[in-house]
Amino acid sequence: MEALNPIYFFQGHLFARGYVCHPTLRKLLLATTLAPIFMEKSGQLLEHGLALFATSDPPHLGPEKRPGTLAAEEIENQLRTATEPEIMDAFKLTFALVLLWHDHLNQAHTIAQDIPSSDGSYLHGIMHRREPDYENAKYWFRRVGTHPIFDELGTQVSSVAQAHPSRVIRSGEWDPIAFVDLCAALATKKDSAREQAARHLQAMEFHFLLRHFCGGKRS
Repeated sequence: MEALNPIYFFQGHLFARGYVCHPTLRKLLLATTLAPIFMEKSGQLLEHGLALFATSDPPHLGPEKRPGTLAAEEIENQLRTATEPEIMDAFKLTFALVLLWHDHLNQAHTIAQDIPSSDGSYLHGIMHRREPDYENAKYWFRRVGTHPIFDELGTQVSSVAQAHPSRVIRSGEWDPIAFVDLCAALATKKDSAREQAARHLQAMEFHFLLRHFCGGKRS
């Protein structure tokens, strides 16, 4: 007979007996119970998301579509194979982000509109930045406030980017509004070395967001 996890057994006993009535305690026990499930399932979602990022080149800063990107339906089908009810929030965020990677701006916008969090605002900001509607993008990035990826992304960008770090890093953190300004400045310099470098910065931003959606505490 498989050994019982004593924590799960204890919690299941309490729920079965109807002893857990206090909402806060109930939420705490549910969070403890579902945490291992979430980490396993979100890890699978992360793997699928990273695989879908494996295109021949990163997204453009603007709305241009690249050859070789996947249809929205194919992206959804691939991500749903790694999705369970416990991680539907992570699925929605990841789906919208991968849609943006594959140049489906309108579909990503539709999903982001139903995510009333700073993560949803971040997706909104990226969509409008690529649209491009730079002032609208800045509005949404201001709504994001301080995001969990800013610190680590800022450190990473500072260590690898030589072309623009002073323009997109503020006090050691990623500055999404400054990056909007950089994208606007490069809009007429497509395929230049500076524009290619900015596209790679954007790709780093996408990767940090994906890991945040699938493993970090979403905001």
